[in-house]
Amino acid sequence: MKAHHALGYALGAIVLWASLASLGVLLGHVPPFLLTGLALLTGSVLAFPAVLAD
Repeated sequence: MKAHHALGYALGAIVLWASLASLGVLLGHVPPFLLTGLALLTGSVLAFPAVLAD
């Protein structure tokens, strides 16, 4: 793996965690289990076409 790929992954992880923290503060009024369920459902729906392609 090249150094610039690792740097890109590191910066992506930082952005991902920062957005997660911001969303957590903004959605503090939503029950945690509902938020987790909606996140899992969204990820499943987005991954479904990739699963069907195999």
